[in-house]
Amino acid sequence: MAYLEYFDQRAQDFNSECMKHPVLMTYMAKHDDPAMKLAEVAAYCEVILDGSYSEEDCNMLCEVLTKKLIAKRTGTLIVLA
Repeated sequence: MAYLEYFDQRAQDFNSECMKHPVLMTYMAKHDDPAMKLAEVAAYCEVILDGSYSEEDCNMLCEVLTKKLIAKRTGTLIVLA
């Protein structure tokens, strides 16, 4: 019997948001290890990592980084009249 293991929604949202940042994607392309890619995104978002992380910790980190990436992507336009 086969078992399907799905990715956490936070990791899926993180991956989707990363695709919207072409510069970040070039940085991530340098690494094969998913942990290194996650560390690369953390550096891009100026989030400091320290220690070892469980799968749940990584999913929580994905949620934080997704919010940071959205903030980097969306800017505020101020129109001066």
